[in-house]
Amino acid sequence: MVFGVRRPDDAEDIHAAVVPAPGPHPDPAAIQDFVTAHQGPLHTPSTVHVLTEMPLTPVGKPDRPRVLARLGLTDENFATS
Repeated sequence: MVFGVRRPDDAEDIHAAVVPAPGPHPDPAAIQDFVTAHQGPLHTPSTVHVLTEMPLTPVGKPDRPRVLARLGLTDENFATS
């Protein structure tokens, strides 16, 4: 899941929350490098959060408020647009 987190200057940082497949633990820097190589630096998350599971809504979509809460982010940090 990719989402924006508002900074004090009202700009947004890109964050990504990922759940690894079984096996070796992913390297957040390698994920950032992959995104940079395939999508460009504008799309590269400044922070990659590795979760053990992705909270889902009843219809199976990532539950953003629960992910943010799990990461210790508040609604005022969350960029909705």
